[in-house]
Amino acid sequence: MLNDDTKMNSRVMSVTEKNGLYEEKQVLEEDLEMIPKGIQEDAMKINVETVCTGGESRILIDTKQLGEEDEENREEDEENTLNWRTLPSALTLKKKPQRRLVVFLDYDGTLTPIVNDPSRAIISPTMRDAVKRLAARGPVAVVSGRAREKIHEFVALQDLYVAGSHGFDIDGPNGLRHHAVKGEDILPLLGRTSETLHEKLRGIDGVSIEDNRFALSVHWRNVNGETERVQVEKIVDEVLASPPYEGNLRKSYGKCVYELRPKVDWNKGKAVVYLLELLRQAGLGHSNKHFSEKDQTLPHQTTLPSEIIPTTHDPNQTQQASDALLDNKHTDPTSKDAWYESILPVYIGDDTTDEDAFDALKPLGGICVLNVAKNDESQRPQNTKATHVLRGVHDVETFLNFLAED
Repeated sequence: MLNDDTKMNSRVMSVTEKNGLYEEKQVLEEDLEMIPKGIQEDAMKINVETVCTGGESRILIDTKQLGEEDEENREEDEENTLNWRTLPSALTLKKKPQRRLVVFLDYDGTLTPIVNDPSRAIISPTMRDAVKRLAARGPVAVVSGRAREKIHEFVALQDLYVAGSHGFDIDGPNGLRHHAVKGEDILPLLGRTSETLHEKLRGIDGVSIEDNRFALSVHWRNVNGETERVQVEKIVDEVLASPPYEGNLRKSYGKCVYELRPKVDWNKGKAVVYLLELLRQAGLGHSNKHFSEKDQTLPHQTTLPSEIIPTTHDPNQTQQASDALLDNKHTDPTSKDAWYESILPVYIGDDTTDEDAFDALKPLGGICVLNVAKNDESQRPQNTKATHVLRGVHDVETFLNFLAED
C-alpha cells in the first residue's frame, strides 16, 4: 500500500490513454482503496514522474496496468526487486574483496550531485582523486547518459573507460572505440530531432535540450508550473509519434528529464557486459594490448529498423554475434567461467536507467549499489534490482576510497 509519507508528499494520478494522448485525473485519498493492492505497492516503480518545482511529486498509475498480462509481468519483475529502504548500506562492507575489482560508475547523481544546470555538474577534486586511485588498481568505467566527450571533459582522468549516451558510445585505453549503432544511421536523425524540439519548445521557459551525441536529454527541472511541464512532455511525445522519428526513437524517464535514445536493444546493462567481455578477451584491465578493429566489433553492433539502414548491412549476422556474447556462449567456456569467477563487478548508479546494469551484473555476483540522496527520495521508484544502497555523493566517495585502499 502507499505509505503515509508518500500520500502526504505526492499526488496520486490515474492515467488513461486516448488516441495517443494521456489524460490524468487525481486519485483522492478515499479512493486509494479502489486501486488494486499490487498497483499501489508498485506505484513508485512503474511510470513514475516527479514535478521538481515546489517539491511536489506525482505518482502516475497507468490504467493499462489493470490487464492480466501486465499483472503477470509485474509479479515476475517484483520477484527480482526489493524496496531500496530495506537494502544494506554498501558502507557496511568492511572486508576487502578477494576477487579483482571491475568498477562501473554513473556520473550525475553518483559522482556529482544533481544540479539545476547540467553544465555545472562538476566533479569535486576529492571525488576525482578517489576515482583516480581506484583506476590505478583496476578497470574503472563511467557509464552515463551524457555524451562521451562531456564525461571526459568533466572527469579529466586518463585510463578510464567511458560509455556515454547510455552505453551507445564507448571508448577506453589502448585505442578502444565502439558504437552500439552506426553513426551514419542515427546521428542525422537525432540532429533533426533536436532542431524540431528546439523549435517547438522555444516558447516554454526553463526547458533545455542537451545533445549527448547518440541520445538527447530534454531537461524540465527548471520549468515553472504544472501546465508548462505537461506541455513539454506532450510536445516530446508528438514529435516522437511523427515521421521520421516514429519507431526509431524511444523516450525514457530520468530525474526531471526525458531521455530520447535509438529504439534498439541496447542499454547500460548490455554496455557493461560488452566491456567485461572485452576486458576478458584482452586479459583484464591494464594490459598493453592495443584494441584492433576486430577486437572492438566482434561482440556487438546493433542497427536501427531496416527503413533507415544501408541495404548492404546484414542485421541477422550482427544479431547472432550479439546473442553469442550476451548469452555467454563463447567458444572457450572453461576459461571464460574461470575469468568471471575471478572478478567482482561493482556498479554504482542513482537513476532508473542504471537498473539495466544492476540486472546484468547480479547474476555475476556483482555488487550493485543504488545511490539515493536524501533530497532525491521522491524522484525515484522505491523498488530496485540493486543489492546495496548509499545515501549521497559523500557516501559514494567514502565507498570508492574504501575500494581503492591497499
